[in-house]
Amino acid sequence: MGIQVHQIQFCWNPANPSGSAISIRKNAEIELPNPEWTQGRNFTFNDSRAAYAINPIKGKKVFIKASFKTKDPALFNKEVEIRAVQPPMAHQFNPLLSVLVNFLQVVISTQVNVLGEVKARKIKFNVKGESSLEPFELMNHRLVERGVGISPVKWFWQFRTGPGHPWQNLGSTEHQIFSILEMPRGPWSGLPGQEGSQPWTDVLEYACYWARGARTLNGAASLITNAIYNLGPGLLEYNCSTFLPGYVVPVNLRGDAFFNCSAFIHHLKTGRGTRYVICTDCAAIVSTFSNILGCNLWQSKMYTKGVTFFKVNPILAIGSFSWKQPCGVPGFAYHEVAWNNECTPKDEIFDACLALDRDFSPSFYPHIPYLPANQVFGNMGDGLYRDRLAAPSDIIFCKAQPGDRVQRPLSPQQLSFARGLVEGKGFHEDRTGILKKRTSFSEWENQNKLKENLFIFQHKTPDYLLADWELSFSFASEWVPGMPRMAQEMWRPKSKVKKQAIQITKYECASRKEAHESMIRFLTDVHVQIDYEEITDLGDVAYATPSYGAVIFARGNLLMILANADKDRVNLKKLADEIDATLISKGGLVRKSRSAVKRSVPLSIDRNVAAKKGDKIPILLQGTGARVAKKQAKGVFKSQAIPTKLENLRFFSKNDEIIIENQQLLIVPGTKSRDEPAVEVFGKMDGEDFQMDLK
Repeated sequence: MGIQVHQIQFCWNPANPSGSAISIRKNAEIELPNPEWTQGRNFTFNDSRAAYAINPIKGKKVFIKASFKTKDPALFNKEVEIRAVQPPMAHQFNPLLSVLVNFLQVVISTQVNVLGEVKARKIKFNVKGESSLEPFELMNHRLVERGVGISPVKWFWQFRTGPGHPWQNLGSTEHQIFSILEMPRGPWSGLPGQEGSQPWTDVLEYACYWARGARTLNGAASLITNAIYNLGPGLLEYNCSTFLPGYVVPVNLRGDAFFNCSAFIHHLKTGRGTRYVICTDCAAIVSTFSNILGCNLWQSKMYTKGVTFFKVNPILAIGSFSWKQPCGVPGFAYHEVAWNNECTPKDEIFDACLALDRDFSPSFYPHIPYLPANQVFGNMGDGLYRDRLAAPSDIIFCKAQPGDRVQRPLSPQQLSFARGLVEGKGFHEDRTGILKKRTSFSEWENQNKLKENLFIFQHKTPDYLLADWELSFSFASEWVPGMPRMAQEMWRPKSKVKKQAIQITKYECASRKEAHESMIRFLTDVHVQIDYEEITDLGDVAYATPSYGAVIFARGNLLMILANADKDRVNLKKLADEIDATLISKGGLVRKSRSAVKRSVPLSIDRNVAAKKGDKIPILLQGTGARVAKKQAKGVFKSQAIPTKLENLRFFSKNDEIIIENQQLLIVPGTKSRDEPAVEVFGKMDGEDFQMDLK
């Protein structure tokens, strides 16, 4: 009698984690199939994955669903009884091992299936020899005893045609099971419907391994904190090179930012991301990897408004072997940690960025290191985290700021969800004001060093400038209302001899003025008090961090941050000059002769809008307008609507200005007559350079 397991579904009711697996995906781009196991598609443990939240399951029945097929006509429209048992243990074949194996089954929970066995029940085949997905109860699962972890599960499926009949084998299935403590917390969701926020198995692989065996939330978060700190110095190092975050990416003037978890996973797997992190990165990593297990950690800062920095005791920073003040400066502009619950002095912090001194005098040698994980922040004089981090003279300035707490999302698109979790932006408002005064922002807030206005759209880094380099990782955001389009790239030498890397972060802002506002805003993320060096011969405005670890410049509406991302330094000023030259060039961005675009017109002005003095005139891109989905306003662009064959557009105008408003390219007319060409456009279409006039 031929019967096959057709499908097995673990996540059949994600809204009820007490009886079903939770909803998961592989990463930001790749979803996992549901049902998780299908005959002919799954061949190894990694091909069929499911995740269970332990605490909701305690004392509850857990079910899977399964369907079956048969080609035996004798079973068509008949009932059979089906079950699944664990793999036979060694003692079944060698009686001498029986006592030892029985002992190991008690002591080591992984010796048996963490999901136990599948309780027998009857199913009925239809006239085609197929059954529907039917619920099966799991017997003797060991999820609660196992704690956090990753467990292989193998079932031997059996059937019989009636009571008292012998059980017959019909095949085996293999699965990989992630066990977490509670339903995931922000930025994760264990429910479907919030794109990209279901727990990623790419993250679960690390989080469940690092916190394996944990049975409490704080215990799991402590193990995660230790694991992150111990990634230094091999993979991570405290950022005294660029002083900027490596994986937390700001996106707008409000201070919103996302944690580029995809880039961090890439670095964990390949070691080819940025090695430099600051406290903000560590806080995001710890909270994100802990919260996927069900913890409720936030990223929250300590500082005092109006105070530029607070002095700290010697620390043992991540990736460092020497006790010293951070980057050789007296203290922090701010410090950010993963913080429990309300992020108040009575709540626990989990700091993977640094180790502190545990003895009675943390300001002086000798230093006895400990990693502050699951330690209450405390008030002055408590002898807890606050007293051990801040120097005695500045403890008063090391204040918890729970109003700034945030669980940063995994992409800009998820910020609408995250905004419900953000309570304040006091730090960024305060620091931006301080930096504007220090850098004389009013003198360059709308500075234009060209003789005409320039607007850049869909910029692509000229790869010929990096001919000896290869792109290790890249990310580009979709168009999100109220945010610039941003992209981030990681470049590494093809030769792989030197430990060099360049991280390029680009923002296509709505206007030149917004690009300059964004520059000053993003510089508030520098974690220590430093003096920026102004660069007068680059862009419309440019600054560098000490020793040119990072170069930040704005040209037109484009803001670019070039940062060293590994131990061996790269001459970023030279590269920035070369990129800037391509931005202001009225020629191609590649070394080819310019060819006319004859097949189609890539850009046009919306003639339905009256060109009266002062009117904003829409620019239509090829592929937008009436040919886009009906629900999309005419001329409004979205990432999927912008023609990918158009890139590196540069709009030059002596009189008019190009801006983005409500996701639309607009010409803001100047005072001169519109009888002459108003805007020159240079760019690439289908890989060929083109030039045209917008009239």
